Amino acid sequence: MEQHLLSLVLLTPLAGLLVLLFLPAANKNLIRIWANLAGIAGFAASLPLVWRFRSGAPGFQFEEKLDWIPSLGAHYHVGMDGNQPAARDAHFAHRIPGHPVLLVRN
Repeated sequence: MEQHLLSLVLLTPLAGLLVLLFLPAANKNLIRIWANLAGIAGFAASLPLVWRFRSGAPGFQFEEKLDWIPSLGAHYHVGMDGNQPAARDAHFAHRIPGHPVLLVRN
């Protein structure tokens, strides 16, 4: 489970949204309840990151690397950076210490 923790945190709101799309629009109370439950689930999924994150550790933590669309050379790569410089070969790196880092590479 820990090896896919960031993906779980990133995909929990999307799962909540997919269910939300199938709820009847006339039932506003059900929509509000479900939206709050999905938000709480996303928050709860992120809590292990707080306890397991080692500040100042070199490299990425909770890192996942997968071939996404190999024929196009696309890869899925997420990780958390603990105050380390952004990767030199990254074209785009959005860095906030302690938050997931998005890297887009050649």
